[in-house]
Amino acid sequence: MGYTTTFSHVTPDQEGELGIHALDLAKIAQANHPVPLSFVVKTSLFDSFLDAGGLRGRVKDAFERHPQTIDGCARAYKEVRSLFWGVRFADDLREELLEAYRSLAIRRTGAGELVDGQEEPVVMLVPSFTYALHPERVVGVQRNVRGAQAFLDALKECWLAAFLPELVMERQYYRQESFGMAVIVQQQLSGDGSAESSYTRDADPSLVVRSYAGLLDTEDEVTKDEYAVAADPLRVLRSEVRHQSFKLVPEDASGAVTQFGMGEHGARPALTDKQALEVARLTKRVHVALESNVRAFFSVKGEVATLLFVLRRNEQLTQEISEPDVPEQSGDGYVPVDEVPSAPVPDAFGEGDARVEVVDEAGGGQTSSSFILSVMERLEAAVARRYRELRGDDDVSFVGMVESLHDAGALPVPRDDINLLVRARLHVVNGEEPRDFFVGVAWRVNQSLR
Repeated sequence: MGYTTTFSHVTPDQEGELGIHALDLAKIAQANHPVPLSFVVKTSLFDSFLDAGGLRGRVKDAFERHPQTIDGCARAYKEVRSLFWGVRFADDLREELLEAYRSLAIRRTGAGELVDGQEEPVVMLVPSFTYALHPERVVGVQRNVRGAQAFLDALKECWLAAFLPELVMERQYYRQESFGMAVIVQQQLSGDGSAESSYTRDADPSLVVRSYAGLLDTEDEVTKDEYAVAADPLRVLRSEVRHQSFKLVPEDASGAVTQFGMGEHGARPALTDKQALEVARLTKRVHVALESNVRAFFSVKGEVATLLFVLRRNEQLTQEISEPDVPEQSGDGYVPVDEVPSAPVPDAFGEGDARVEVVDEAGGGQTSSSFILSVMERLEAAVARRYRELRGDDDVSFVGMVESLHDAGALPVPRDDINLLVRARLHVVNGEEPRDFFVGVAWRVNQSLR
């Protein structure tokens, strides 16, 4: 059926079939820079899955029946999850997907030779949308996936990310009526550590590398060392080693990712200066290849930094979305969002008693779930109040208000914290116990709203 492809067969005109992230990673792979052994599940399979059993119409109906609020979209998302799990893959499609999955069991020996592995591969799945998220961010990544059924389930989880409340409301705000999603499937690498880097042409410094021990951190929950790097010539300008209280590690039995306490080892640098410079060198090459400011994610082992995926930070991408006209700020005293201070998370956060300390301080006996819901209510009220002051009405969605206030530099708290709090509320609505990380986000937002 041809629902999968490899990077060697990708051509520049396939953005509609492969999405932005897959197309960019293929370009880097074809330039002979190190990327994991991978394949891509095309957008056509996502479309076929939605069309199976009338799923597309039922998904649309779920969102239309609920109010266009974060809470309404969260409840619609919960329904969509149930719909997805009710659709199974046809036998021939299942075989095609599993054949591609098992091809990633190939491993590289110490001598650099490729040999067939004896076990089912451990993989990571990365959504690749056909439009640029605004702002660029990581959503829906599935780590530590092992086994045939686990792989098929993880593919559905990637597709479900398209219907997260914040993404649905974001597309509504930017009038992004149609979209597609491919999925990058790659070998999950084990190494000395991981790194996230950014290249911003006009910034000083233009290169920043953040390194940490453990698996890829997709939700910014791990404390990271930071290197400021000069681009030309490439050299470390300054570095800061930060104590990493835990790292993310795979749970072999369950396929989950869990936190592993590092103790005194967390005070050591996650990477050497030489490894950090190698990450910076490859980031600079990615910037040149894509002709864009970039945010890149790496796995590092020895002297080799392997690019897992990259996000373009190019204003031209977001201009392809039909953006609404936003009036200039009227000079009424709002502080630009980048200058709004974020309240520090308590030092104990991340340890076993963090949840109790955060909730007791801010909520006086509330459960973590009720605390998150109460902070979200305060945030929605604060955003609506500020939007009314700036625009004179509040007859738009919550995400619409957030985007408009962000463009005007008038958000009451940073937008990244808003996105995370929305995700935390989703966990609560789905009946899940929120992690300490999300409780800390709610604490920070609560402090900012005081």
